[in-house]
Amino acid sequence: MVDIIDEIDGICERTLAEANFPGVRMRLWEYTLDQPKDLKASGQQRDFVLLISKPQSGKVRSWYRLGPWDSYAPFNKLVCAPPAAVETHFSGRGTGHAFSCSFDPDFLRDHTGWDCDLSDIGQRTGCTSDRPLMKETMWQLFRELSAPGFSSHLVVESLSRVLAVETARHFKARPRAAESLKGCLAHWQLDQIQEYVETAVEQDVTIKDLAKICGLNADYLRRLFKASTGQSLGAYIEHIRVLRAKALLSHGEMTIKQISTQLGFASPSGFSIAFRRGTGETPRMYQRRTHAQ
Repeated sequence: MVDIIDEIDGICERTLAEANFPGVRMRLWEYTLDQPKDLKASGQQRDFVLLISKPQSGKVRSWYRLGPWDSYAPFNKLVCAPPAAVETHFSGRGTGHAFSCSFDPDFLRDHTGWDCDLSDIGQRTGCTSDRPLMKETMWQLFRELSAPGFSSHLVVESLSRVLAVETARHFKARPRAAESLKGCLAHWQLDQIQEYVETAVEQDVTIKDLAKICGLNADYLRRLFKASTGQSLGAYIEHIRVLRAKALLSHGEMTIKQISTQLGFASPSGFSIAFRRGTGETPRMYQRRTHAQ
């Protein structure tokens, strides 16, 4: 995945630190998007790759997926991806730091005893991980490569073995998609929808966009979201926008037209209609009332 990102024209990269052992490759790097464009690339990943990303400035969105059968997952989650065809997608503008750890399948097999059988990977749900030890180990390695201490190479090598075991445990525990959904969205899909809607800037969030991120068609996503939350997806999107609008109106630093544009509404009148539907007040009435308090 990291090698694939290297090949994307439009992303400037700079390696900050590296650590390599037989079967293990680690890299701390900085990436910059100078122009707010959609950038995509695809290729074949040979190793198991773990990756975390930390934005530094601006607003950069980044996702990956395992070929056409998987769903897009954001890089700001802990990515834990197996050898497979990988697609990456970047958009926005800004700078971030990322740390990746790649394991050769033979290394995992030799050091954990796991046979690395991923023959059913096409039937598995996304490959982000919420294992606490895996997350903390990745961040410890991130910090160690950022600011090496005494006998840093021993610390890094020891933590890499912990990470190898956690990687094997992660994939052995992954449920099949058919077993995990049962007519509802998976937790990672709900997380992606929430993150995308809450952080969208100056763009109209459409159900088609969300369906693409979740790897579903729009109609099926609508049904699953309603079954999972009891609320329609359209109503949820509007609710989040209204909450953000209330915060911006309370601050009083932006005009209603500017707020409408930032939240992705097609026009100030459309924004006013949605805001009144959600609050019973027009944006101007709400702004005056909160400022008078």
